[in-house]
Amino acid sequence: MRKAFNSFVIFGFAATAGFFALAAIVGFLGFALWPFDVFNHLQPIWLAGGILCLLIAPFILRRQPIRGFVIALSATGFLASTSIVLPEYLAGVRQVTPDVDTDKSLRLMTFNIFAKNDDLNALALSVLEVDPDIVVFQEFWRWHRAGLEERLTETYPYTLHCQGGRRSFIALYAKFPFAPQPGNDCMDSLAANQRTSIISVKFPATETHESFNVVTTHFDWPIPIARQRQQVDTFITALQQVEGPMLVAGDFNSTPYSYSLKGLIERASLRRIAKGIPTWPAPPTYPIPMPAWLQLDQLMSRGDVVATPARRGPSGGSDHFPLYTDFIVQSSNE
Repeated sequence: MRKAFNSFVIFGFAATAGFFALAAIVGFLGFALWPFDVFNHLQPIWLAGGILCLLIAPFILRRQPIRGFVIALSATGFLASTSIVLPEYLAGVRQVTPDVDTDKSLRLMTFNIFAKNDDLNALALSVLEVDPDIVVFQEFWRWHRAGLEERLTETYPYTLHCQGGRRSFIALYAKFPFAPQPGNDCMDSLAANQRTSIISVKFPATETHESFNVVTTHFDWPIPIARQRQQVDTFITALQQVEGPMLVAGDFNSTPYSYSLKGLIERASLRRIAKGIPTWPAPPTYPIPMPAWLQLDQLMSRGDVVATPARRGPSGGSDHFPLYTDFIVQSSNE
């Protein structure tokens, strides 16, 4: 009986170690076969599992060749995961805060408020505490709109709302006026059948800043793979219609570890503002306490935008932490 139990433990451990390693390796190979890229979104899990298996393997696996094989496979998975995760961590650590004139700077905030979050007071206070000049919302459902509008309208009188398909419930609130522009795909109707929406607006120049653009969206989950891939292509097409300095913000349901997000950034000539700053999950949404470990929310820029590294705001009961940045738009003559 004891022998059978030991065999079961060894087999279970070897299978678990193999799973972590293969998931890491398959994700790493996503540059060659794009369906594999879905594993990259969870590389922190594969990395943590690989480290744990490497530490435990010598104590559980006593016999060769299985011991050597599992250790070698786990080491390979560890190296694959590290090559994906470590650069992102270092990018966050190495971010330099540029000199931004606080008298002329503006603040942009992106916030997935969580469809099931009914604590409207906490949500409103989260926004007002950060005090952005512009805030873009995701999962901004009808009851959020009705409740938050009355709490925020005095501070943010200029708004644009989208609704329709599952990820189409997004909105933009601002302290000063803006105008929709090419690339904007925002229907304010429950009868609309598009699954996602794109808000693309231009803020005109004032005495304190040049004109600039803000674009936001909310992507679906990475699975089914082809669906988000199509959304990326559609979003890039929208961005290509925008002229001038631009800030891009939203919940992309895609982590910086994925080749998909890296490809979007490269194809659209964007620069990341939020690096190495996990936004999900935020307590107390989940029954098991855990720190945020995935960055699903992104802040990016293009053109003559100088922005500070992103910071996290209070979650207000959402399962996401909001991100915000202070930025200035430089004159093309500077």
